[in-house]
Amino acid sequence: MLVTIQTDDIAKKHDETRLNPMLEHCPPVRALFPVNRNQKRIQEVLFSNGMPLYMQGPSIGNLQSQRIRYLRNEEIWMWPPGLRAEALGRIAGWEEIGMSKVYEPSQGGVEGDDFDLAWKAGSQEEWSVPCLKCGLYCEASWGGKRPDGSRWGIVWTDDERTRDKDGKWKLATLLPTVRWECLHCGHPHFF
Repeated sequence: MLVTIQTDDIAKKHDETRLNPMLEHCPPVRALFPVNRNQKRIQEVLFSNGMPLYMQGPSIGNLQSQRIRYLRNEEIWMWPPGLRAEALGRIAGWEEIGMSKVYEPSQGGVEGDDFDLAWKAGSQEEWSVPCLKCGLYCEASWGGKRPDGSRWGIVWTDDERTRDKDGKWKLATLLPTVRWECLHCGHPHFF
Protein backbone atom coordinates (compact mmCIF):
# COMPACT_ATOMS: atom_id res chain seq x y z
CA MET A 1 0.00 0.00 0.00
CA LEU A 2 1.19 3.45 -0.89
CA VAL A 3 -0.13 6.62 0.74
CA THR A 4 1.02 9.72 -1.12
CA ILE A 5 0.55 13.06 0.62
CA GLN A 6 1.30 16.64 -0.55
CA THR A 7 5.04 16.66 0.30
CA ASP A 8 7.64 14.38 1.91
CA ASP A 9 7.80 16.66 4.97
CA ILE A 10 4.02 16.59 5.45
CA ALA A 11 4.00 12.81 4.91
CA LYS A 12 6.65 12.31 7.60
CA LYS A 13 4.82 14.55 10.08
CA HIS A 14 1.49 12.83 9.33
CA ASP A 15 3.11 9.43 9.84
CA GLU A 16 4.74 10.41 13.14
CA THR A 17 1.73 12.17 14.65
CA ARG A 18 -1.25 10.34 13.16
CA LEU A 19 -0.78 7.13 11.21
CA ASN A 20 1.88 5.38 13.32
CA PRO A 21 0.14 6.08 16.66
CA MET A 22 -3.15 4.85 15.17
CA LEU A 23 -1.54 1.64 13.87
CA GLU A 24 0.26 1.03 17.17
CA HIS A 25 -2.98 1.34 19.14
CA CYS A 26 -4.93 -1.07 16.92
CA PRO A 27 -4.30 -4.59 18.31
CA PRO A 28 -4.98 -6.51 15.03
CA VAL A 29 -2.57 -4.25 13.11
CA ARG A 30 0.00 -4.17 15.90
CA ALA A 31 0.03 -7.99 15.80
CA LEU A 32 1.23 -7.72 12.17
CA PHE A 33 4.23 -5.51 12.97
CA PRO A 34 7.50 -7.12 11.88
CA VAL A 35 9.59 -8.94 14.45
CA ASN A 36 12.68 -7.23 13.03
CA ARG A 37 12.33 -3.64 14.27
CA ASN A 38 14.38 -2.40 11.30
CA GLN A 39 11.46 -3.29 9.04
CA LYS A 40 9.27 -0.69 10.79
CA ARG A 41 10.48 2.77 9.92
CA ILE A 42 8.71 6.11 10.24
CA GLN A 43 7.46 6.13 6.64
CA GLU A 44 7.72 2.47 5.72
CA VAL A 45 6.53 -0.73 7.36
CA LEU A 46 7.00 -4.27 6.06
CA PHE A 47 4.29 -6.15 7.94
CA SER A 48 4.90 -9.76 8.98
CA ASN A 49 2.37 -10.97 6.36
CA GLY A 50 4.55 -9.43 3.60
CA MET A 51 2.35 -6.35 2.99
CA PRO A 52 4.39 -3.15 2.70
CA LEU A 53 3.03 0.26 3.70
CA TYR A 54 4.71 3.38 2.36
CA MET A 55 3.90 7.00 3.30
CA GLN A 56 5.57 9.60 1.11
CA GLY A 57 5.30 12.75 -0.94
CA PRO A 58 4.57 12.86 -4.69
CA SER A 59 8.10 13.26 -6.03
CA ILE A 60 8.96 11.48 -9.27
CA GLY A 61 11.51 9.30 -7.44
CA ASN A 62 8.86 8.10 -4.99
CA LEU A 63 6.37 7.34 -7.74
CA GLN A 64 8.61 5.27 -10.01
CA SER A 65 9.39 2.37 -7.72
CA GLN A 66 7.88 -1.05 -7.02
CA ARG A 67 4.35 -1.88 -8.04
CA ILE A 68 1.77 -1.69 -5.32
CA ARG A 69 -1.80 -2.98 -4.95
CA TYR A 70 -3.49 -0.25 -2.88
CA LEU A 71 -2.98 3.43 -3.57
CA ARG A 72 -4.15 6.48 -1.66
CA ASN A 73 -3.36 9.87 -3.21
CA GLU A 74 -4.17 12.86 -1.03
CA GLU A 75 -4.70 16.47 -2.07
CA ILE A 76 -3.80 15.91 -5.71
CA TRP A 77 -4.62 19.52 -6.48
CA MET A 78 -1.36 20.45 -4.70
CA TRP A 79 0.81 18.04 -6.72
CA PRO A 80 2.99 19.11 -9.65
CA PRO A 81 1.28 18.38 -13.01
CA GLY A 82 1.60 14.83 -14.33
CA LEU A 83 2.48 13.10 -11.06
CA ARG A 84 -0.97 11.58 -10.57
CA ALA A 85 -0.41 9.52 -13.73
CA GLU A 86 2.96 8.37 -12.34
CA ALA A 87 1.27 7.30 -9.09
CA LEU A 88 -1.43 5.40 -10.98
CA GLY A 89 1.33 3.64 -12.91
CA ARG A 90 2.38 1.94 -9.66
CA ILE A 91 -0.83 -0.17 -9.62
CA ALA A 92 -0.69 -1.32 -13.26
CA GLY A 93 0.16 -4.97 -12.55
CA TRP A 94 -2.64 -5.36 -10.04
CA GLU A 95 -5.09 -3.35 -12.13
CA GLU A 96 -4.64 -5.73 -15.07
CA ILE A 97 -6.06 -8.59 -12.97
CA GLY A 98 -8.74 -6.44 -11.33
CA MET A 99 -7.25 -6.47 -7.84
CA SER A 100 -6.14 -2.88 -7.26
CA LYS A 101 -7.84 -0.13 -5.29
CA VAL A 102 -7.32 3.62 -5.54
CA TYR A 103 -8.69 6.18 -3.08
CA GLU A 104 -8.14 9.87 -3.76
CA PRO A 105 -9.51 12.26 -1.14
CA SER A 106 -8.83 15.83 -2.18
CA GLN A 107 -10.18 19.32 -2.29
CA GLY A 108 -10.95 20.82 -5.65
CA GLY A 109 -8.07 22.44 -7.42
CA VAL A 110 -7.99 24.67 -10.44
CA GLU A 111 -9.32 24.25 -13.96
CA GLY A 112 -7.11 21.88 -15.94
CA ASP A 113 -5.03 20.40 -13.09
CA ASP A 114 -4.67 16.61 -12.71
CA PHE A 115 -7.52 16.34 -10.22
CA ASP A 116 -9.86 18.50 -12.32
CA LEU A 117 -9.15 16.32 -15.36
CA ALA A 118 -9.82 13.15 -13.34
CA TRP A 119 -13.09 14.62 -12.06
CA LYS A 120 -14.23 15.56 -15.56
CA ALA A 121 -13.35 12.09 -16.85
CA GLY A 122 -15.81 10.59 -14.33
CA SER A 123 -19.60 10.72 -14.33
CA GLN A 124 -20.01 13.38 -11.60
CA GLU A 125 -23.26 11.70 -10.59
CA GLU A 126 -24.60 12.23 -7.09
CA TRP A 127 -26.01 9.33 -5.16
CA SER A 128 -29.66 9.52 -4.32
CA VAL A 129 -32.03 7.11 -2.65
CA PRO A 130 -35.78 6.59 -3.04
CA CYS A 131 -38.18 6.85 -0.13
CA LEU A 132 -40.01 3.56 0.44
CA LYS A 133 -43.25 5.48 1.06
CA CYS A 134 -43.47 8.42 -1.37
CA GLY A 135 -40.95 7.09 -3.94
CA LEU A 136 -39.25 10.48 -4.34
CA TYR A 137 -35.46 10.59 -4.45
CA CYS A 138 -33.14 12.67 -2.30
CA GLU A 139 -29.39 12.79 -1.87
CA ALA A 140 -27.75 10.10 0.26
CA SER A 141 -26.63 12.67 2.80
CA TRP A 142 -26.13 12.34 6.53
CA GLY A 143 -28.85 14.92 6.83
CA GLY A 144 -30.01 18.43 6.61
CA LYS A 145 -32.79 20.81 7.55
CA ARG A 146 -36.06 21.31 5.76
CA PRO A 147 -37.40 24.84 5.16
CA ASP A 148 -39.55 24.47 8.31
CA GLY A 149 -36.41 23.79 10.40
CA SER A 150 -37.06 20.06 10.96
CA ARG A 151 -34.23 17.63 10.31
CA TRP A 152 -34.11 14.91 7.65
CA GLY A 153 -31.61 12.14 6.88
CA ILE A 154 -30.10 10.29 9.83
CA VAL A 155 -32.11 11.36 12.86
CA TRP A 156 -32.78 10.07 16.37
CA THR A 157 -34.99 10.84 19.31
CA ASP A 158 -33.59 13.29 21.82
CA ASP A 159 -35.77 13.34 24.93
CA GLU A 160 -35.97 12.10 28.51
CA ARG A 161 -36.14 8.49 27.30
CA THR A 162 -32.82 8.74 25.45
CA ARG A 163 -30.86 10.90 27.93
CA ASP A 164 -30.23 10.47 31.65
CA LYS A 165 -30.69 13.22 34.27
CA ASP A 166 -27.18 14.53 33.50
CA GLY A 167 -27.93 14.83 29.79
CA LYS A 168 -25.81 11.85 28.76
CA TRP A 169 -27.07 9.47 26.10
CA LYS A 170 -28.68 6.19 27.19
CA LEU A 171 -27.57 4.02 24.31
CA ALA A 172 -29.99 1.18 25.04
CA THR A 173 -32.94 3.48 24.43
CA LEU A 174 -31.27 5.82 21.90
CA LEU A 175 -30.06 3.28 19.31
CA PRO A 176 -33.52 1.84 18.49
CA THR A 177 -34.65 5.38 17.59
CA VAL A 178 -31.94 5.98 14.97
CA ARG A 179 -33.48 6.11 11.51
CA TRP A 180 -33.23 7.70 8.09
CA GLU A 181 -36.11 10.11 7.36
CA CYS A 182 -37.18 11.14 3.90
CA LEU A 183 -36.55 14.78 3.00
CA HIS A 184 -39.91 15.02 1.25
CA CYS A 185 -42.48 13.18 3.37
CA GLY A 186 -40.59 12.48 6.63
CA HIS A 187 -41.22 8.71 6.42
CA PRO A 188 -38.87 6.92 8.87
CA HIS A 189 -36.72 4.08 7.54
CA PHE A 190 -35.39 2.01 10.44
CA PHE A 191 -32.22 -0.05 10.07
